[in-house]
Amino acid sequence: MEFKLETISSLEEIATVLERASSEKHHNSNNYVLDNLKKRWKNYILFQKLTDVVMGGVIAISGLYRYNSKLARVCDRTWIDPVYRNQYLNKKNEMAVRPIIDYFVPTQTRYCIDNDIVPFISVQYPSRTKVLERVARETELGYELLDDLLFTCHHDNYDSTNCWHRVISIGDTGLMRKTTDEVDSIHERRVNGGVDLSGV
Repeated sequence: MEFKLETISSLEEIATVLERASSEKHHNSNNYVLDNLKKRWKNYILFQKLTDVVMGGVIAISGLYRYNSKLARVCDRTWIDPVYRNQYLNKKNEMAVRPIIDYFVPTQTRYCIDNDIVPFISVQYPSRTKVLERVARETELGYELLDDLLFTCHHDNYDSTNCWHRVISIGDTGLMRKTTDEVDSIHERRVNGGVDLSGV
């Protein structure tokens, strides 16, 4: 198997891939709608595609998203073809090709380090913290799992529970933090129509 990692210059280069990704029955499928990504395009330092040279076709995409001049999110809007995500397994039950660990994280992280940018990777659901721990462990780039949840959105609606993520980073992100209990209390207030029932 042979794979080629390339940086794209336009989203039109992966338009068919985005169409497939956005049509999947997944809670984040809207993230891959072409028009939605175009709104974010100006903030991408780079956006990559990984191609299967032998079989042909793009098997994964991922972006390095700039938060500010000194902070960037690694593996933003990452998508992997379900065939490679679910079926290409070796005897140890690991993917024969690991786009995130072997390609996207190393190259995007090195760009950040070379350009004095703090890189971070985040997941929305605390239950997926073990995924972050594995990335930190197996890439051996110096990522550390941060305590609490960090606010990763580009707005000031801090009651948006979708914006509080578990994070690994190399250095201080400067992002706002809350404990899991604090974020849970935000969710409870929203579920209860904005009424704080914590003291009941």
